[in-house]
Amino acid sequence: MDEDLDILYDETATDYDEIDEDEAIEAIEERILENVPSDIDKREGSLIYNALAPIAIELSLLYQELKLVLDEGFADTASLDYLIRRASERGISYKEATRAVVKGRFLPSSIDVLGCRFYLVDTELAYVVTKKIEDGLYELECETAGLDGNVPSGQLILDETNGNDDAANLETSEIIGILEQAVEEEDVEAFRQRYFDSIDSQAFGGNIADYKSKVLAQPGIGGVKVYPVWNGGGTVKLVILNQSFSVPDERVVEELQTLIDPEQNQGEGKGLAPIGHVVTVVAAEAVLMNLEIEVAYTGGATQETSEETMKAAVEEYLLTVRQEWGEADFETGSVVRKSYIENKLLSLPQILDVQVLTVNGNERNIELEPHQVPVMGEFTYVEGITTT
Repeated sequence: MDEDLDILYDETATDYDEIDEDEAIEAIEERILENVPSDIDKREGSLIYNALAPIAIELSLLYQELKLVLDEGFADTASLDYLIRRASERGISYKEATRAVVKGRFLPSSIDVLGCRFYLVDTELAYVVTKKIEDGLYELECETAGLDGNVPSGQLILDETNGNDDAANLETSEIIGILEQAVEEEDVEAFRQRYFDSIDSQAFGGNIADYKSKVLAQPGIGGVKVYPVWNGGGTVKLVILNQSFSVPDERVVEELQTLIDPEQNQGEGKGLAPIGHVVTVVAAEAVLMNLEIEVAYTGGATQETSEETMKAAVEEYLLTVRQEWGEADFETGSVVRKSYIENKLLSLPQILDVQVLTVNGNERNIELEPHQVPVMGEFTYVEGITTT
């Protein structure tokens, strides 16, 4: 292949190693040249060779594009954009990241800050005042979608007054609470599984699969257990987790209740629930996992330098328990296993040895009720902790 064709080859065949042997440029060239009469010069650099070689390159690229079409055409291999299009055919939507809504306090309370934009001190997070609650108290929405905006407290700095020059006279501007927790965008593989679950389960007319499908399709919902006939015929209870697999706040519960079966006319079919179904939506109950542990550290680590990392490791395990919570039926509760917690702690480089003595004062695994989920509590350290 001459120099000009080498350049074209290198620029276009970046995935050449992944191409099947029969689809490689050389193989295509060979097959094309086999159809050229033998009395014509087909050597590299000849007129016919230079005329046909670029065609072989384009055909090889075409094979790659055809492979891409196949991958994107099936749900198990499709990238997110095409998976969203495939799922939409079954009425399943991808859950985008949401924006946190926080409560802000602004003094003097006589100054109206509606529409003003503030920065959170020492961060790049910006919040816009969207609604007045009462004098001095407002709702603010974070401009950044995702968990970063879930800030329960912090000082605010005025950035834009939106024409309200009085805002420059504020003496106090701060966040004092979270009104609506933001969630990250849905994990692609979780979305893919949700699509397949919609096919595997037979959702029909208000059965358990139907309720699960409808609830999990809503923004901000990560898990649900459906309790049929929980309080007599025609009653249904939905116990939910938010998209971060944590206990949802009251607003999420109220919004889902209104969507499924509004309280003011329950059972009338004014929501997604069938006529005659009286649906009650509640949040899962959080149960703190308080651990009594004995730890030996390594590398000069101490309790003070290691505690946050250890809690994060345990929380990572508890998160997996909460993620699996909604997959079990409504009669099955989660189990928090001491050995799993010990394994998570032992995986940390600063931990030489660890023993979980009790969980919530119990020397055995913790078996939760079906409506309960575990969340991180406190560590209690026994005396005589050794450091090496």
